[in-house]
Amino acid sequence: MCELGEWQAAFRIFMVVYVTAHLDKILDLLKYEKTIQDASCNFHWEAVLAYDYQFRQYIAEYPTMSWGQEHGTVSGMLQWLLSIVPQVP
Repeated sequence: MCELGEWQAAFRIFMVVYVTAHLDKILDLLKYEKTIQDASCNFHWEAVLAYDYQFRQYIAEYPTMSWGQEHGTVSGMLQWLLSIVPQVP
């Protein structure tokens, strides 16, 4: 199972490739990475990965949307996660 450190390493490789074509997106990508990091402290990793997967599908479907917009914030993620999974004790 992928843990936060492995996810971050892979995400940073993705960022390097992605920003070569979209340099203006670097701050949004860093914000999204921080969102995932914060969520991993409050929720089971499997739930965080489920959110990440769904968010990436959304970005793929709507490529003009921002990685750092409201549904990518901690509050937006927490609302979504709270609706589907219990918090870490």
